[in-house]
Amino acid sequence: TTVVAFGSYDPVVANATTDVDRSYKGLLTQLTVRPGTRVQVSASYTLSSTFGNVDGEDANVGPTMVTVTDYPEYRDVGWSAPLGPLGTDQRHRLRLWATWDAKIPAPLGRMTIGLVQRVESGGAWSATGNINPSAYVKNPGYLTPPSSVPYYFSARGGYRNDTLTATDLSVYWTRRLPGLKKGQVFCRG
Repeated sequence: TTVVAFGSYDPVVANATTDVDRSYKGLLTQLTVRPGTRVQVSASYTLSSTFGNVDGEDANVGPTMVTVTDYPEYRDVGWSAPLGPLGTDQRHRLRLWATWDAKIPAPLGRMTIGLVQRVESGGAWSATGNINPSAYVKNPGYLTPPSSVPYYFSARGGYRNDTLTATDLSVYWTRRLPGLKKGQVFCRG
């Protein structure tokens, strides 16, 4: 048997690990009531929890790669991937909204007015940073050892952003164009 070397490289071990933990639990409720022919009132509430040691997703890019077990000599799960509320953990989310089909003279078209109230508890965050581990770990022989690894200076999810509340108002006006069966002009604001 002849072994042909294609150059120098660092070995990468890809295997299943029990060091990765991520769970989501949630309850969603929704209610819609029509107290009249022109009014609709709705509400939705979500109670949820995202807990673990790997975020696994990012709001801007979606799913992310898990690197908890790369270069094990340079990482300890206790300080590079501790358990706690994840960055996507938002416990409470409430939406209340109502729409009203305003009565205006038929030649002027149709107008719908909407109101939305949002209340969202703050998301979890941690005091983290990247450190250069070379001052703390003797290189066991990697060609390119990591120069930066994550480090948690606080408990994972140890902090929360403030609760967010917002009220939005919308107006939608539409009018059929004379002489056209399907043509209409509209304005949203």
